[in-house]
Amino acid sequence: MGIYAVRYKFARLAFAAVLSIACTAQEALAAQSDDNADAELAARSWLTQMDVGAYDEAWEQATGNIQQRTKQSWTQWMQERRGTLGTLLLRTTVCVRPTKAAGAEPKATYVEIEYDTDFAGLSHLFEYVKTVRGANGSWKVCWYFVRTMGADDLDRCASANDPESR
Repeated sequence: MGIYAVRYKFARLAFAAVLSIACTAQEALAAQSDDNADAELAARSWLTQMDVGAYDEAWEQATGNIQQRTKQSWTQWMQERRGTLGTLLLRTTVCVRPTKAAGAEPKATYVEIEYDTDFAGLSHLFEYVKTVRGANGSWKVCWYFVRTMGADDLDRCASANDPESR
């Protein structure tokens, strides 16, 4: 086999490898996008329970850090934090991004979602929902908190959603 034939075979192999890597990267991005969408759908469904004051049901549908509290403790805690806010007026997704396990959380696939939320009693609250994909593939909320939104929350989310900052 001549030198040109070897170069040609090498070039074909290199091209195939680059093409394979590009396809794998596209598939990974598509899977991540699907994960983000599925996780946000689960979060919004769970938040619907919270919005109507069904904190017991939200506790039952959750996992992780939320269920480390007793149902009674969780319900009381949410009534103190959410009960005074009034009716939900608007919830805007600020960012959705994959994240890693924190602290003692088990290794799994996590997605965190952050919202700018307006209630009748207070506007521009920062809602944070962390979801985890279970062994059966379904998404559950494993962490939640709500607080007054700061400028750094918006800046962090804006940079997380900016492809050029990655």
